[in-house]
Amino acid sequence: MSEKEKKENFKAVFFKYFRRDEALLLPNVLCYLRLILIPVFVTIYLLPSFVPSNEAANIYIATSIMLFSAYTDFLDGFIARKFSLTSNLGKVLDPIADKFMQLGVSIALVVKFNQIHSVLILLIIFILKELWMAVMNVIMARNNRAFGSAKWYGKVSTFLFYLIVGAIFIGGPLIGRNYTRYQAHLIIDSLVLISTFFLLLSSYKYTRLFLNTLKNGQEEVVKEKEGS
Repeated sequence: MSEKEKKENFKAVFFKYFRRDEALLLPNVLCYLRLILIPVFVTIYLLPSFVPSNEAANIYIATSIMLFSAYTDFLDGFIARKFSLTSNLGKVLDPIADKFMQLGVSIALVVKFNQIHSVLILLIIFILKELWMAVMNVIMARNNRAFGSAKWYGKVSTFLFYLIVGAIFIGGPLIGRNYTRYQAHLIIDSLVLISTFFLLLSSYKYTRLFLNTLKNGQEEVVKEKEGS
């Protein structure tokens, strides 16, 4: 395939996934909201408590924001399917919003629990996984291919990430007060290990799909350029 053909294929994929008429569909608006909530969550979580009598108040507020974001992730998919509002743009926005929220959550965890090295390892693995996912998507686009909608293993990985991180966020203050340093490390390390395992599993499954798609062409193929 020549460079010109590769560029045309990339343009075809771009115009397929970015259309003006899909920009304000409700599921996509919920994705925008999730993106806006990321800096709000990180800021509130890392600021000193708004309530002098409760040092954990900001942690609970930030955790509520994170859980609300996770709920909108479920809600946008439900609305898209229920009311036939699925879109190619949504297929791109949904995983982007998920990954940026996960990145924000991981950074907040590293700052708050900087004494626990497993949390830093989780952040590094997450960043490496997402960089590899970005590389795979670019290669797929240049070869006139696309992953299509998010796969079950990606969704499971995201769900467990939020569940486990939420447990650490909410339980963090209690763990620090009610357990020894060794016990606190053991609890948090165990939870982080579970999340790390599913991140690696998701990466492995997407890599196999990527290689299989390039070899056999089983995933979505863009055959012609669509208008914006």
